[in-house]
Amino acid sequence: MKKFILLIFCGLLFSVTNVRAQTWKTWKCGDNVFATLYERTLIISGEGEMYDYLFLSDIPWFTYKTYITEVIITEGVTTIGKQTFYYCPFLVSLTIPESVTSIGDYAFYDCRSLTSATIPNGVTFIGDGAFSDCRSLPSVAIPNSVTSIGNHAFENCFCIKSVHISSSVRFIGDFAFSNCWVLSSVTVEWTVPLDISDEVFLGNHSRRVQLIVPKGVENDYAVAPGWKSFDVEGSTVLPSGSCGVNLTWEYDNNGTLTISGTGDITNYPSDFAPWQKFCYEIHTLSLPEGLTSIGNYAFSRFQSLSYITIPEGVVTIGIGAFSNCSGLIFLSIPSSVTTIGAGAFEFCYNLTTVIVNWTVPLNISDNVFYGFQTLLIRLFVPSKSFDLYKNANVWNMFDIRTDEAVMGVTSQVKPLVKLYPNPTDGQFILHFDTPGTYNVIITSMSGTILLRQSFSDQMKHIDISNYPSGVYLLVVDDGKRKRAMKILKE
Repeated sequence: MKKFILLIFCGLLFSVTNVRAQTWKTWKCGDNVFATLYERTLIISGEGEMYDYLFLSDIPWFTYKTYITEVIITEGVTTIGKQTFYYCPFLVSLTIPESVTSIGDYAFYDCRSLTSATIPNGVTFIGDGAFSDCRSLPSVAIPNSVTSIGNHAFENCFCIKSVHISSSVRFIGDFAFSNCWVLSSVTVEWTVPLDISDEVFLGNHSRRVQLIVPKGVENDYAVAPGWKSFDVEGSTVLPSGSCGVNLTWEYDNNGTLTISGTGDITNYPSDFAPWQKFCYEIHTLSLPEGLTSIGNYAFSRFQSLSYITIPEGVVTIGIGAFSNCSGLIFLSIPSSVTTIGAGAFEFCYNLTTVIVNWTVPLNISDNVFYGFQTLLIRLFVPSKSFDLYKNANVWNMFDIRTDEAVMGVTSQVKPLVKLYPNPTDGQFILHFDTPGTYNVIITSMSGTILLRQSFSDQMKHIDISNYPSGVYLLVVDDGKRKRAMKILKE
């Protein structure tokens, strides 16, 4: 009896193994084209065009999509039909012969495991969404036979690091390479920049993407629509662009970002401001007097920015506008500001000094300064408003001081310079009342000159951290006026 059962079991095992080793299914997928599913490999063979499929239920092998790990298309097949391999989630390897001239719309949509897809020289057309959501593709090379790349063709290919596009391409559809998040280089061969929309590479942090172009035309790409948002290798044109209806920006490639014009800075999603590529190196931010609003996340992650004075006239500071500016130590907000968005200064955990000018404390949410302890931050307020701030939500969590204490004077005459903070741990800001050239001397109380500088900035960061604790004398003059005040270094 036991031997009989064992024989039956062995027979069944042989049967299953034999079935797996044989062809599973065969379908017709073109007038002279056939598909054979052998174990986990789908082989497309024959001659001529494959069928297009408008409905997923019409795709012969759609119910077997989770079995397919390899697709081999043999020489003789001339087109890959629409939606033919739509959502084969475990497809890893793809072989396309040189006889193929067209890849249909959404042919390989959401083949999320696909790690290799060589487009042969002979393909002239890549349809809409042909490889969209192929999230494991590492690179794309468009051969010099392709003339058209459809809308969304490689959208959401999150792992693509490099793209090479031949000069034969005459059309690239909207969102063709959008949301390729780790894209680091794009190489193109046109001597005259191809006319494309700004949506082609939308969502790719293109300022972080190097654009490699033919020699001699670098500056043409640096100003061309759709291409100027890239880091164009070899270009001498300074990065610049629009950031509002009447506002422009320019980065000098040396740490200074200048905003010019009037009106409102655009609201941006987090990490999508046009200058975001340079956020870690920008140490100086110049804002115009005609500015009225700082948009959402406009200057987030400016980790080298140490001080900022919001110009008078600004009404709104947007959500996350200066979030994660971890190097920021000094902040001045004018009385014109009536709205500060959530998280505007969150995680600015090195702040030491904040100056505000409202006589009545502005009502703000408790997450404006989220992510760090404010009790150690000196908040300078109008002298007559001290008690109001002591009782105001959020502001009462700061170390509140009056502006008279920080200026070091009690006169009602407008001072030449203000010093923030004082007492200081060694790092402080000199804020001059007008633009001009200033001479600054710091001496010991015995008269020994410890520092002598001349500069034309209206705001200057001074570091005396290496000086011993004690009292020092600051002397400032602009050629017409002179002011002296004591500095207390803790």
